[in-house]
Amino acid sequence: MVQKSRSFLSTGYQNPFTGEISWSETGETDTLPAVPTPAITGYTPDQTSVAAVTVSTASPDIVKTVTYTPNNEAGKVQYIDDSDNGKVLREIGLQGKFSEDSGYNTKDALARYYQLGYDLVSDSTNGHNIVFNTGDNFYKVHLKFVGHRVSVKIIDDSTGETLNDSFNVTGRVGARLSADQLSNPVNDELAQLTKVWYDYNGNEHTDGKYAPFQLVSNGFTGFDGKIAERDLAFEIHVRDNIIHENLDIPIALPPIVQVDPAYADQLAQAYTKGITNPQSDPNHQELVEHAHLLYGTLVPNSDGQVDPLYPHYNYASNISYNLDGTLTAYQGESTDQLLSQVQGLQKANHLNVKLTFDFNLAENQHGGTNGISHAKLSFGNYQGFDTTGYHDLKMLVQDPSNRSYKWISLANPTVLQANMSAEDYVKSIIDQSAQSSIPSVDGIFFSPMSNGIQVYYTPNYRSGYGTMIPGTTIAQQQYQQSMQDGTTPYMPQNDVGYPITYITMVPDTEEATISYIDDTTGATLATDQAHGDYHSVISFATDPEARVSGYQAQNYELVSNNFAAGTKYGLTNRFEVHLKHRTSSANESRTVTETVHYQYADGTTAKPDQVQTVTFTRTKLHDLVTNTDMGAWSQDGQHTFAEVASPDIAGYLPDQPRIAPVAVTPDSDNLTRTVVYQPVDEHNTIKFVDDGNNQRQVGPVITISGKTGTSIELRLAVPAGYVLAPGQTLPTAYTFTAQNKPIIIHLVKKPVITPGQPGNDASTLNPGRPTLPNNALATPAPAQGDRQTASDKTLPQTGAANSGAAISLGVASLLGMLGLAGLSKKRG
Repeated sequence: MVQKSRSFLSTGYQNPFTGEISWSETGETDTLPAVPTPAITGYTPDQTSVAAVTVSTASPDIVKTVTYTPNNEAGKVQYIDDSDNGKVLREIGLQGKFSEDSGYNTKDALARYYQLGYDLVSDSTNGHNIVFNTGDNFYKVHLKFVGHRVSVKIIDDSTGETLNDSFNVTGRVGARLSADQLSNPVNDELAQLTKVWYDYNGNEHTDGKYAPFQLVSNGFTGFDGKIAERDLAFEIHVRDNIIHENLDIPIALPPIVQVDPAYADQLAQAYTKGITNPQSDPNHQELVEHAHLLYGTLVPNSDGQVDPLYPHYNYASNISYNLDGTLTAYQGESTDQLLSQVQGLQKANHLNVKLTFDFNLAENQHGGTNGISHAKLSFGNYQGFDTTGYHDLKMLVQDPSNRSYKWISLANPTVLQANMSAEDYVKSIIDQSAQSSIPSVDGIFFSPMSNGIQVYYTPNYRSGYGTMIPGTTIAQQQYQQSMQDGTTPYMPQNDVGYPITYITMVPDTEEATISYIDDTTGATLATDQAHGDYHSVISFATDPEARVSGYQAQNYELVSNNFAAGTKYGLTNRFEVHLKHRTSSANESRTVTETVHYQYADGTTAKPDQVQTVTFTRTKLHDLVTNTDMGAWSQDGQHTFAEVASPDIAGYLPDQPRIAPVAVTPDSDNLTRTVVYQPVDEHNTIKFVDDGNNQRQVGPVITISGKTGTSIELRLAVPAGYVLAPGQTLPTAYTFTAQNKPIIIHLVKKPVITPGQPGNDASTLNPGRPTLPNNALATPAPAQGDRQTASDKTLPQTGAANSGAAISLGVASLLGMLGLAGLSKKRG
């Protein structure tokens, strides 16, 4: 509140009786200044200031009131995904008055985002209701995505275009989505694309037959409805529903009849005679046999007969088809009328046109012809009008000057055009000018329908030309002339006044060859030639059947023959008769053996033989033409004997460690291999041991050597001071083996003999052996022929010997102590 005041000084008189005070008026005045309205944040005053006012002593107190109204404020709350580069997930706009509670807080939104997989990072509202302030009412809620997304995309494989990628949901791991969140919207959209269509009456169908798309694959079917621990992206692939239509459409065409040249004049004479019905001609049947329909429709005459010389034909009206091939009325025809027209043509010799096209229902969902592609007409078995093989084409016409019928030549190269196709012929006579705004294919038109298209044809024939000869301009040229000049030739007409085109052609001279080929050798046995008119019967000077019979008598067999009696000359007249040699057969076999012998050097057997055997077989074919044999051997005529390793024999080495593999054929001789075993060097030792001294070795070890299986002579002597242990003998020979066990000779010390003591008689200690003096040594065995006994050199009872004997015994004793003996070898 703002107060402004002004004081005035005045003189007053008080009545003593009444107490009333009377003031004297001074007439003084003053002005209270204007009071500016103070600003209050968030409010707008209704007055910017209180105006100045003049007051006097008579003025009452003045009270002015300024009213403040709260301002309109705007605010917004943004929910921001910090994990997606600050993407704004949602923005809430708020409107209200200053200091007013908006009633909005982030609690519900945060709960929803939590379910969608988001955690709160920061909330500038602090979770409170938003109260409008002046200026900044912009709040941000930062979130972090900790859940995962599920997305579904529908793709058209035909174009690569994505049809729908709006199916995206997020949630916390493990949360289960409701059907309405994802599966129902996806399946509804897919059904609209691949199942639902409407017929031309507006009826809904859900079988998908004419739906815009066809399902290719559905990756979404495996989704269990739960948010996984990773993002899931599913793709559903469809393709344009392109139906391939194949409609049979019968078309009646004016006939063109070809007459064989030999009967052309006969037909002209019949028409010149004015025979209105050629059947009355006595030669009519013969003519019929030589008249052939090239193009057009032959319908039975009134008598029910189909006559190429007097053909009847009519034209069908417009016939329309639905996509499913059923007939529809195009110009108000009844179903019976439509069926009658079609069935009438089907019974006649009509041109059966097949219309095929592709119709893309994805491109044409509301009628029209934008979805039509690859439209094509085919014309049954009509291969085309071909003048190849003829050097003149003639047409039967009436000369107006004398009304006679004659054949006019069209041999002028500018007129005669060969190889006109049936398609070109149909194009030349079907009017394609009607309804040019609708795409057409050779007189076949497409009309929009609600479920696709309607197909119909309009065979409106050109009335100005009559019937034209395919590939010529004669009809067009002559019919364009004035009828008044009397030069226009007339064509023959049928019973309903439609023209008939009769043609005949003058053939070229053709050559034919027939070759007789020996398929066994590839040689050509003979070739024959013939000449004649195109399309006449081929006749060779030598009958092919007679030639074949002659070759069969020579043991040839017929393989193929592409020539048949009655064959006519064509453009290519090359024929081949293939023959082959007759054969007889018999089974044949040959055996080849490989033998490996194992021998010692002296030729005795070391190991059993190793034998490998192979037997070749074949069916031997005997050529009855050449009198020769043939036939493939089994194993492709070759076998390889496996490698044979030489067996091990202890103490011997083979001269061949192995027999190498060898290849043999049925013509190979038996194989013999010999492996010879040679002995190897062997070694052994001889050792004397003292049994009385724990078998201590006495003297050095003696080493002996030799080949396996050989023997040597041993000359051993008992070392001095020892005698052989009881049961021990000295070996005199040794045979070497692969396993040579060391030789151990057991000794005992020689007893000491004291002369004169009882019981010490040498004969007692060594009964049966001669005795030596105490200082005598045993001698090694002398060589054969020089062996002496010890007693021959010993002095009786004295222990002394002569000097020669003493030296001999001394050396012998020394040799005996060293364990040496004379050795001689002999082969065992």
